[in-house]
Amino acid sequence: MSARGPLRRLALAVCLAWPGLAAATPASDFAAGNEAFWQGDYGQAAQAYRRVIDEGVRNADVYYNLGNAEAAAGRLGHAVWAFEQALALRPADADAAYNLKAVTSQIVSEIGAEGSQTQRIVPGQSDVGTDLFTALSPLTLALLAGGFWLALFALLILTRRAAGGRRTALAFTAVLAGLGALGFGGLILGRELVVNQSAYAVVIAPKARAMVGPGAHYKVSAELLPGVKVQVRGADDGWVHITLPNGAGAWLRERALASLTR
Repeated sequence: MSARGPLRRLALAVCLAWPGLAAATPASDFAAGNEAFWQGDYGQAAQAYRRVIDEGVRNADVYYNLGNAEAAAGRLGHAVWAFEQALALRPADADAAYNLKAVTSQIVSEIGAEGSQTQRIVPGQSDVGTDLFTALSPLTLALLAGGFWLALFALLILTRRAAGGRRTALAFTAVLAGLGALGFGGLILGRELVVNQSAYAVVIAPKARAMVGPGAHYKVSAELLPGVKVQVRGADDGWVHITLPNGAGAWLRERALASLTR
């Protein structure tokens, strides 16, 4: 049985019969996390949910609950990470998407995008490198691509049987359907190559300064608020090479980030 909802209702996912929670320890930790949350001990709840994850359980509801607990405890960067993980496992989760947006808005409202001499990058900013491929969900892309291919085949059959002006009109429409099929097929391929094959992380530090090189002696290029999602390019002695949401390259301390897994 599930009772889930957006952060404003502070609802939790409740399920003790998942295959991933068959072992006694993850199941009891999950239940302990729920109990601690309802008692208002959000830090203890988050610890319990993290123990479930440490046991190897990868379940969207666990990450969803962890996000709620972290947000209620004021650890907003960690909450963004948890909701991002929930959405990676269940992209169509409207509650997790709502909570993610609510937490990122809270971060911007509390800390602000202004007030620093250095450029500030806030969570939720556009990722110019992947927006084209992530504007639609994988299911939507698949349905659109499949629909256009079916329309193309149907139009080709009708075109062969038609004559005169009607045949010309059907042929033109078939060309448009073919372009649509190729376009959405290309978006599916691009999502796989550009997005799914890339590594991402979320800033969890209260304040993270992005440097132009892998070291504190380099110039600061930007200040990142907690919850900013970045693309990971590599690492060097405790520093991570990233691509910022605006497309620029930079370096962050490894401890300022939490990696996202798929």
